[in-house]
Amino acid sequence: MELRINYGCGTVTLPDSCLVQSDPLKLAVLVKLCVIYKGPDVGYPSLDELCSGWAAELGAEPADIKAAAEFWNNNGTVSIKRPAASEDAYVPPPPPKEKAIAPDRRASYSGEEMADIIENTEGLSAVIDECQNLLSRVFTPTEVMTLISMSDYLKLTNDYILTLVNYCINETSSKKDRIGMRYIERTAYNLYDEGIYTTEALDMMIKQRADAADSEKRFRRKLGIDGREATKKEKSYFKTWFEDWAFPYDVAEQAYEVTIDGTRNHQMSYEYMNKVLQNWHDAGYQTLDEVTRALERYKTEKEQAAEIKSAGKRSFDTDEFFELALKRSYEKIENSRSDGGKK
Repeated sequence: MELRINYGCGTVTLPDSCLVQSDPLKLAVLVKLCVIYKGPDVGYPSLDELCSGWAAELGAEPADIKAAAEFWNNNGTVSIKRPAASEDAYVPPPPPKEKAIAPDRRASYSGEEMADIIENTEGLSAVIDECQNLLSRVFTPTEVMTLISMSDYLKLTNDYILTLVNYCINETSSKKDRIGMRYIERTAYNLYDEGIYTTEALDMMIKQRADAADSEKRFRRKLGIDGREATKKEKSYFKTWFEDWAFPYDVAEQAYEVTIDGTRNHQMSYEYMNKVLQNWHDAGYQTLDEVTRALERYKTEKEQAAEIKSAGKRSFDTDEFFELALKRSYEKIENSRSDGGKK
């Protein structure tokens, strides 16, 4: 089961409309969901398992507890999603691999050891030949040992190594004959330590970075700064928005509109826009649809809160009017009685 608290990190904000419809059990279930929440990327037990485990503590039937949890899910306070492959199947995250020893400190291979590994590793010889073709040169024994270490020590597949070499060639602006195996090796070790050690994960990372570069390019064009080098500050924001937080261009464009509408003189402010995107990131919003629904929900709740406040003020004013009217009537009666007594 996936779980996400939709109103920020470390804080849960409840709309007035939800509080009106809630009851002690619903509030208790919301508190339990918040207590177990550790982030959107963490696996959780199934909703049925959670409800059964909380039954004794909350003094309620599991079915009632589940209905309370679904109440908060339906009104958008939390998001509870069941895996499509298996209903409510709980799959714990895989244990992380140990961090690789840096290339500078790992043991080297002798010529005999390298020959033995190449001979006994299927396809490795062809990978070495293909990498030489890609880089347009014959490798030195040290460069061959670099590829062998990626295969033998890091246990990277042949497909991974070829994909990585192609990626490094495309990423660097240098000529192919200037791309050293040292650069490729360090990239391999850095990715391994980041948990990217399968071809599928590498392909996903490459796609995400390509999408981030495209989104940044489009956004720079929207700001009218695509004709110059980005400043250090701008590069930092772009990396955070498009690479670290992986926001697509349309979400950044929406954040830009919010920024222009919300800033003085309707001017671009990187600090303001960063705060907007950070709030969306902390809330777990990733797509334009999620952001749009959140903005609409916020607008509706703000209008409802204003109506409730206005209604409360009118009620207060009416009660105060009648109270003062009764007070004046009572004073008149007392004065009348006093005058009658005198007569």
